Amino acid sequence: MTKKAISAPQKRKWVRLTRACNNRCLFCLDADALDGRHESLDGITSALREGREEGCRRVVLSGGEPAIHPEFIRIIGLARQLGYTHVQVITNGRMFSYSEFLRQAVKAGLSEVTFSVHGASAAQHDRLAGVPGAFSQTLLGISNAVKIRGLIVSSDIVVNGVNVDSLFEIVSLLHRLKINEYDLLHLIPFGRAWKNWKILSYNPLDKKNIFRRVFRFAEAAGAHLWTNRFPLPLLEGEERYMQHPDKILDEVRGARSVFNKFIRSGKKMFCSGRRCRFCVLEQFCLDLEKLRAAGFLRAAPVPRCLPGKPFERKRVSGGSDVMEIAAFYIRERMTVKAAACAQCRENIRCRGAHVKTVMQKGFSALVPVGRV
Repeated sequence: MTKKAISAPQKRKWVRLTRACNNRCLFCLDADALDGRHESLDGITSALREGREEGCRRVVLSGGEPAIHPEFIRIIGLARQLGYTHVQVITNGRMFSYSEFLRQAVKAGLSEVTFSVHGASAAQHDRLAGVPGAFSQTLLGISNAVKIRGLIVSSDIVVNGVNVDSLFEIVSLLHRLKINEYDLLHLIPFGRAWKNWKILSYNPLDKKNIFRRVFRFAEAAGAHLWTNRFPLPLLEGEERYMQHPDKILDEVRGARSVFNKFIRSGKKMFCSGRRCRFCVLEQFCLDLEKLRAAGFLRAAPVPRCLPGKPFERKRVSGGSDVMEIAAFYIRERMTVKAAACAQCRENIRCRGAHVKTVMQKGFSALVPVGRV
């Protein structure tokens, strides 16, 4: 395994521009929030200023589909005026099939366009996007973007049961389109994705060979590849692709009020139940239940198979805000097990190794103590 320093992702502000979209993706996690409204310019300005006060120099414009906001160009310019040095948009790319619109966005200060590409063919992409012709417009948008000097062009791929067997072909297509930065996103059980779960779900561990082939292709091509929300056991032997633990903060922040209500009142979250085992926050939510019951959480001990400092009784109380609890969870309780752990006599009692330890040393550092 190639050793690399583990650094937190650069601080950035996510700003929603709209609750409208010109696609109808089968897996849209945000579908329940899309009521067709655009956020007000005043509200967007306040969010941008808030980000600068938080020390952010990068902003990500999101939706819905942010590029259909009637003030999209103006908002980019406003972000630059407020001091953001990098303005990124997450988009289905269809509006950028209009080359003049893209040119105006770049002139206003757009730094990076992240195109959502979910199929290797029009039939596959359009089925997932829910709009006939979406694929051709997205590809035209990409073609326009890669011609603009200095503009960073990247891609998001939501990997699911419809397209996982074509993942290598999708990445190969991106390479031919001159995109060398892409993020593989795992399904999460919310919005339209949960409604279409029978169609979209699959077990990533059954597709390890596909992912490994994609990783090797990206390395050979000199591409930058990230993974997002995938179950960490998928990446045993591929630790360099593990997502930084701090990304959990973004997930928690998006439902901060819901989590805090549970901590204060014990009211079950709307998503509690069958979908939990498919969610990246399952372990965190289980810890919140323990915190509710005990009034505090302690740091997880170092596994017996790893050298480490003696167990320190660090703790966080139930009176804390969920963001403080999430930071404690990431620092002290976010753990994972290797496949070999199933053979360890300590397996039932052991929570596993901290994710950052595994990122540094690899899953192979977890050696069974004795045998079951």
